[in-house]
Amino acid sequence: MKQITPSKKMELDNKLAMAYNYVNRGDYSSALELFNYVLEYLDNPVVYMDKSVVLLRLERYAEALKTLDLAEYYQDKFEVTVFEREKLWGNRGAIYLALGDVNKAKECFNIALRFNPNDNFAKEGLKMCK
Repeated sequence: MKQITPSKKMELDNKLAMAYNYVNRGDYSSALELFNYVLEYLDNPVVYMDKSVVLLRLERYAEALKTLDLAEYYQDKFEVTVFEREKLWGNRGAIYLALGDVNKAKECFNIALRFNPNDNFAKEGLKMCK
């Protein structure tokens, strides 16, 4: 990872805010560019997860799965919340569903539900697997 000064940290925070703004506007290519820039400096599992969602929206499924693998790797290195683990598995399920791999999608949604039995995203994903 590159050195992060206080001014660089502020720049990265601004780039992340801009990336989320682009996501909200549906400009996924611009968001992806900013997420990639931030990830040159930070090994942040949440940013990796959000990048995977952008890749899913861009229908770049293989890259999205690889990005989730990185998110999971960094989740194991840092303290993360149950919500973040639940979200990772729900996102992975959505990618497998988009790929048409219903069995892997079900497996992922069920893992998300182990983290939170009330996860509506995973519940809806399971319904779509039928």
